[in-house]
Amino acid sequence: MGKAGGCSSAWSQAIGRLITLAFEKGASYMDIAEQLKNIRCPEPFVDKGEKFHSCIDAIAMIYEEKRIEADDVQSKKDAPSSGTD
Repeated sequence: MGKAGGCSSAWSQAIGRLITLAFEKGASYMDIAEQLKNIRCPEPFVDKGEKFHSCIDAIAMIYEEKRIEADDVQSKKDAPSSGTD
């Protein structure tokens, strides 16, 4: 028999594995976020004042934030040095 946790647990595990595979094959945070964003389920929720249509939608939002963070880090690396380091 399978692991305990029910259907939601199985879906979460499957999505996690597929996202890992996508990263291994070269997908970006935005590639994944664009596919997952706005997927809806019958039980939307609010976390820290932000509404999510589903757990999948929440993952998309996190990945969009990661892309923004990565862009900020890259911008700082690309910026010319002020010479004061």
